[in-house]
Amino acid sequence: MRNYKQKWFIIFFLSIAGCSQTEKSELLDSPCVIFKPTSSAVIVGQNYTAEIFITCNKPDSTSQITLHTNLNDKLFFDKGHLFYEYKVEKPGHQSIKGEIEITKNGRLFKYPIEESIKGINTDFAISVENNNYLIKGKGNPIHVCVAGINTADVTALIMKGSLSKTNGDGNYIAIPSDDSDVVINIIATDLNEQIFFVGKKIFKVRDDK
Repeated sequence: MRNYKQKWFIIFFLSIAGCSQTEKSELLDSPCVIFKPTSSAVIVGQNYTAEIFITCNKPDSTSQITLHTNLNDKLFFDKGHLFYEYKVEKPGHQSIKGEIEITKNGRLFKYPIEESIKGINTDFAISVENNNYLIKGKGNPIHVCVAGINTADVTALIMKGSLSKTNGDGNYIAIPSDDSDVVINIIATDLNEQIFFVGKKIFKVRDDK
């Protein structure tokens, strides 16, 4: 999801538009939850984490917060902030469905959760024309791909040189600036347009004059 706070305000004001004054007062006095994930794409074996914001009426020390979902997940506090955590154990799209319950001053509030996660493998490949080395000062064709991710969402970055795309199929031209080893980093963009690191590969450079 994009623009979490903006989206919440739109939903909130639409929800109170047709209410009576009493109903509006009750809504304004109710805790409201924004579920903000760090990233919707997570490498298998790592944790999917989302910070949970209670915006309308922050729970106090007597409030109870309970999580009910379809996964083996949990809530935890860190430095006064509330977080959701789930360990991604398989690749592919997965859904979080359930609700957060908040009990405040004897009143129970339920907020539905429905989020999408994509578990990704760390398998990636960087192939070069000369198999395992690049040539200094020359345009070296390379190809980059990551398992389970569209090439349009994958970007390669080079240290000590230049790297330019030749088309949208993961093809690049790499030009090392000197004859020292070159590191090519692979990053990708998730459904929330957030960038995450996939991996890197080191290539030797030759000066073939």
